[in-house]
Formats: sequence, structure tokens, C-alpha cells
Amino acid sequence: MTQQPKKKQDEKGRSADQVADDIIAESGNNFHCKVANYFRAKKWTTRISQFYVDATTDKAREIDLVAEKVERIVSPYQSKPLRIHTRLFIECKYITKPMVFWFEEIDKESALKLVESKTPLKRDNEHIKHHHYFNSDGDVAKLFASERSKGEDTEPFFRALHQCLNGFVHTRGESIVHVKYNVSDRLVLLTYPMIVCSSFQDFRRTNISGNITHEPIQDNFLLEVNYAYPNALGKSVSEYLIVDVAAFDRLDAFLAKLVKEEEAVKVIS
Repeated sequence: MTQQPKKKQDEKGRSADQVADDIIAESGNNFHCKVANYFRAKKWTTRISQFYVDATTDKAREIDLVAEKVERIVSPYQSKPLRIHTRLFIECKYITKPMVFWFEEIDKESALKLVESKTPLKRDNEHIKHHHYFNSDGDVAKLFASERSKGEDTEPFFRALHQCLNGFVHTRGESIVHVKYNVSDRLVLLTYPMIVCSSFQDFRRTNISGNITHEPIQDNFLLEVNYAYPNALGKSVSEYLIVDVAAFDRLDAFLAKLVKEEEAVKVIS
């Protein structure tokens, strides 16, 4: 009878199967895949781990997920079809420690300028209220901290935010939908940086006003950022941006707001 070779073990006495199980259990890739599969089930085109070259460091970076959908509307009242690309640049964050976010009223003028510059919605049109930046309670997160954080370099949420914004500014103009469309179509791009969290269970909110009371965060929220980065010519650019922060179990609510926004765009385009 041939003796079976003894299975190799590592220094902790684990077999190859056990090592693989531990890698999977400890990796954030499980949640990453869960978010990608959610968007795929909703018929969005997805690209996992899109790589790009960081203009600051000239190094390859990645963003967890790009999700895009395209709707083409042909109307008898318009000479050219309308094509809406909704594109999300997503970092997936598995939450492992408590976090507190400091909220304050949104910089409405900057937010209006941002929406007017990137969409057909204008401040003098009532349909702008359907943009998802303006149909919440008007407060946005501006600061954040986690338990035992020792600065930005060790703050996991800061790293997720930086990856999200960096990937967004470098690749927001690139479509991942490989379908040929008529170049004469009227084109609208709705592009948004986003962080999807595994849960808000350990998230709490407080106020910048100085009131130190805090309460649990229940719903998706916005994070306001003034982001400085070098453009393609190496010139420093500062851009006001808003990042969507959504819990995985609240993604349906987030997409419902996007649908209302898209319907408003169709009406005025």
C-alpha cells in the first residue's frame, strides 16, 4: 500500500487549505466582491480594481470598483437622442472599528457651482432639488476620526477617501461600457466618487458647532472635501468635491435617489 505524502504545514502548523481559508477570511476582498455583485445584479457594467498612474508619484494605483450604466432616450420632440452615462468610482470599506464624523451645513454655493458645472441642472430651475446632493437634510460630514487613530497615515477611512478621490480625478472621463453609440447623441455624464461601507453600526455623528453630543448614523450621507492634486500638466489644482458614503444595506436607497436625479436630467435636457 502506497503511503500518502504528508501534507506540508507552515510555521503555525496550518495546511495550505487552512492558510487559504485564513487569507480569504481576513481579506477585504470578500466585501469588495459583494459590492461588485450587487451592482452587477442591478445591470450595471462593473470593472474591479481599475489601475491608473498617479500623476503625483508616477506610480500605479487602483480604485476598488467602477460601476457604470448608460441610458439612451429617443424622443419625437428632440432631433438627437439623449444619452446619460451614470458612473460611480467606488472604494469598498469593511468597517472594523468605531468612527465619529463631524457634520455641518453644506457649502451650498460651492455645491451649486459643482452641480451646474457637471450636469444640465441649474439653480434657477426647480428640478435641481432632485439632485441627490440637495434632497437630504442639508448637513454634510467634514471631519472624521476613528478609535486609536494616530493621524492620517494610520486612519483607514482617510486612506479609503484618498484612493476614492484620486481614482475619481484620474479616470472619471473614461467609460467602461464598450458599446458603439452615435457620436451625434446629446451626452450627459453623471460621475460621482463614493465609499461603500460594510455597515454604519459603529458610526456616530456630532456637530462642528461645539455641541459634543453624538448620535448613531442611520442613513447614507455626504462628505465634503476640498481636494488638491496635480493635473496632467503638473499644475496644482484645488477642486471642491462631494463624496457619497453609503452603507451596503442602504444601496437601494442611494440608487433610488440617482433615478430621481436622472429623471430630472431627462426633463430639462
